[in-house]
Amino acid sequence: MRTLIEIGVFEKSILFILIILGVFLAINLFMNHRQEKRYLPYMLVDGFCLFISYMEFNLLVIAMSSLYDGKIISGWRIGFINEPVMLYFVVQFLIVGIETCLFINDVKWRRNHLSRNSIKESLDSMPYGICCYYESGMPRLINQEMQHISEELFGEKISNASIFWEQINSETLTTRAKRMMEYSTPTWILDGGKVLSFIREKIRYENSFLYEILATDITEEYKKSKQLLVDNERMRIVTDKLKEYSKNVTRLIIEKEVLDAKVRVHSELGQTLVATRRYLAAHDMDEKELLGMWNKNIKLLKKEGSNVTQDDYEILQVNAKQLGISITMPDILPANEEIKEVIIAAGNECITNAYKYAENKALVMNVSHENNHFILQIWNEGDVPTEEIREKGGLCNLRKMIETKGGTMKIASKPFFGLTITMEKR
Repeated sequence: MRTLIEIGVFEKSILFILIILGVFLAINLFMNHRQEKRYLPYMLVDGFCLFISYMEFNLLVIAMSSLYDGKIISGWRIGFINEPVMLYFVVQFLIVGIETCLFINDVKWRRNHLSRNSIKESLDSMPYGICCYYESGMPRLINQEMQHISEELFGEKISNASIFWEQINSETLTTRAKRMMEYSTPTWILDGGKVLSFIREKIRYENSFLYEILATDITEEYKKSKQLLVDNERMRIVTDKLKEYSKNVTRLIIEKEVLDAKVRVHSELGQTLVATRRYLAAHDMDEKELLGMWNKNIKLLKKEGSNVTQDDYEILQVNAKQLGISITMPDILPANEEIKEVIIAAGNECITNAYKYAENKALVMNVSHENNHFILQIWNEGDVPTEEIREKGGLCNLRKMIETKGGTMKIASKPFFGLTITMEKR
């Protein structure tokens, strides 16, 4: 049978590939078993296979060398190199087969067990950066994402984590990114629009401490916050317009009711003139009754022609009087514009409803303060609602306005109509 020296280049190449494969598998498995402190028999098998593969590799290199000379080769090598080549193939196939079985077993074991490599691989697959380091700045653990972030920000990988954290907190601009100073935590935006937020915590590790830096991609949150600011500004403009619209609607309602009252006054004046004409013509009407009608009309005409002050509270009282409604208000009322707006809106709504539905047209308003809260109460005197008060129209709009300002509104139907508004002082 042919020996190792007698075979051709093709057979030597095949054997060389098998030897290299056996060496690679043996070294890889030996390191894995050693790191994971696996069973000693596995390590012995790996070492034995590595030794045999190394010997065959040594003999194959001699056989392939053009400097081969039997006189310069040691005795044991001559003995092995003259063995049938089939022996080398069989041994190497066995080694590769054994190492392949061990490799498959090692892969299955790693799928069902945690190891140092699996922890590192899982950290590298995370979408955010992690860096743990000692107080001196020497890194203990850095995943690939954090290294990539460091290269994006400063153009270099992390060698001293303390210096890296100082750079993160600095206000110095780089050609690759810039610090966003409006955030409490270090936040950087890259040229491509990616936004990163950094936090650092001190954690206990064995008998000492480690610092942990986490880098999170908040690009989507940043875009949404910017859009939210735009939407809030748009909503503020719309709210201001709705407030102005509400004021105009309230004024229009009051003006309509006042106009109706004036029409009624003029109608009564016309009736009084007709009654006077009949009295002068036929004296068929009581003189006292006629004088009473004239006195009533004169009073109404005086109210209609009187000058109206521009103060909102006084305008509220004037409007109530023009509608024939008595409203009792405190001597001292809040000057705060926001609270004043609520009082005027609530007063106008109660005056309008009293004019439409109440028989005893008398309202009482009370203002008090309790636990940093402003409390407004408006109720009618004497009338008891015939049914439960339902919010619609003006009352519904009034509630929306108050709740928009952070207040609350309660309505009582018994024993009389009552409206209570509570707002926090600002």
